[in-house]
Amino acid sequence: MDAEDWMVAVRMSVRSRDFDAIERLRGPLARECIDQLVHEYQRRTNWEEKSLLVFLMQDQRDPRQEPVMRDALGVPDSGDDVAWDVRIIAICQLEGRKARDLRGDYDLVLERVAALQNVP
Repeated sequence: MDAEDWMVAVRMSVRSRDFDAIERLRGPLARECIDQLVHEYQRRTNWEEKSLLVFLMQDQRDPRQEPVMRDALGVPDSGDDVAWDVRIIAICQLEGRKARDLRGDYDLVLERVAALQNVP
C-alpha cells in the first residue's frame, strides 16, 4: 500500500470509527504521512475521530505533531478509558515519558495535563 492509499484507508477508518482498522494501520507509513495526519486531525471536530488519529500517531516522535498532542490534552471524558489513553499518549509525546509510568495514576495524569496546558 502506498501513502496515498494508506491515507484513504485512514480517512475511511476514522469516518467509520473503526479502532481495529486504525490499529492495523499503525506503522511506518504514519511517519511518512505526518503532515497529512496533522491536517486530518485539525479539520475534525468530533473527539472520537480525533482520538483515533492520536492513537494512529502515537508511535511517531515528531515535532510536527505537537499542536495535535497539545489539543488532545483537552479530550473530554468519554465514560471509558479512551480519554485517559489519549491524554497519556499526548503526555508521552510532549514530555518523552513512557506510558507505563502514567497508566492507572489518574492524579499524575491530571497534574501533567494541567502543567502542559499552562505552557505557552
